[in-house]
Amino acid sequence: MCGAANVDLLMISDESNFSASMLDMESSRSVPTLKSSVVYVDGRPGQLRCIAVGGLPPPAVQVLLVPPAESRLPARRLELAESWWVTVGGARGLRVVRRVTELGTTTFKTTTQHDGAELRCSAAVSALPPRTTSVQVVVHCTFSQYLQ
Repeated sequence: MCGAANVDLLMISDESNFSASMLDMESSRSVPTLKSSVVYVDGRPGQLRCIAVGGLPPPAVQVLLVPPAESRLPARRLELAESWWVTVGGARGLRVVRRVTELGTTTFKTTTQHDGAELRCSAAVSALPPRTTSVQVVVHCTFSQYLQ
């Protein structure tokens, strides 16, 4: 086997009910709807997933949290658990096998100072240019914050 193939799809999600069938682009003939923002509640843990479909050899995936410019805080790389699985799609005799690489956690916490920040996910395959996607972070306040 020689050569390299770039990532087919890269997405960020705050949902745990995401299924592998959503990634079967061959049978659905459409790309899953990509989010433009992810929503969290101040101080409460939530789901964060960066999902890369395809790539040969398997891509190196990383997630950065880029705070709003006015906060003057530095961007930081998030240390998330990596997992992978394989999807098989297409018609019999013409199967398409794709590796799905995921970085994620169920305990991602934000504060109101992260409201408006950018989550940036990048997937790089050997000598090919990296593929990058990003979403805006929306942080909701809790009612108890206003009682203080």
